[in-house]
Amino acid sequence: MKLSIIVLSYNEEKTFPELIKKVKNIRLPKGIEKEILVVDDCSKNNVRLILEKLGKDKSLRVIRHETNQGKGACIKTGIEKSTGEIIVPQDGDLEYDPNDIPKLLKIMIENNYEAIYGSRLKRKFRQLYIANYVGNRNLTGLINLLYGACLTDSMTCYKMFRRSAFSGIGLKSRGFEFDAEITCKLLKKGVKIHEEMINYFPRTYEQGKNIKWADGFKILFTILKCRFFG
Repeated sequence: MKLSIIVLSYNEEKTFPELIKKVKNIRLPKGIEKEILVVDDCSKNNVRLILEKLGKDKSLRVIRHETNQGKGACIKTGIEKSTGEIIVPQDGDLEYDPNDIPKLLKIMIENNYEAIYGSRLKRKFRQLYIANYVGNRNLTGLINLLYGACLTDSMTCYKMFRRSAFSGIGLKSRGFEFDAEITCKLLKKGVKIHEEMINYFPRTYEQGKNIKWADGFKILFTILKCRFFG
């Protein structure tokens, strides 16, 4: 069995080298092969130089968008280019700890889950932006209401799923609303999503956090669209 880790890259010059090192060093359960795909969304700073060096590393593959397309587009590119039976995205900053990936994978395999999310909100952490926290809570609550789920963190990056789970659901989103679309469509398909607690180290907008208020409205529209218009 193979796990494909899709590393999302966009201008994370300061954190990206350390992040890649952490991803390469994680130890997966016995018998699981690791595939690392770096999908860069047309970074404009020194990340491009970092990626050129990584391109010579045979332990991973680098794919670069020639124009900036968004988080969802990067994940879709990674899914299309990956070969693993199980897939998980990994943000290019250090908000999420790659050492949580083996834990999620072990629980998924042992329980034969189709999808498992790493929830930031099952534990207390330092809140930098209360609006983001409340927005996530409200959007997740709406998903729970419309789809009969019991999720705590639908917007988490750590969405680990089997390739067979999203087969045929027709993912279209290109931005941050991708998180809502894949969650809604998995639930609508009847896939049960399990959650496990993970570590989380939030960063500031000055440090490169990208999601904005406008993205919240796109996410809301996506949730309603998936529920009522397919």
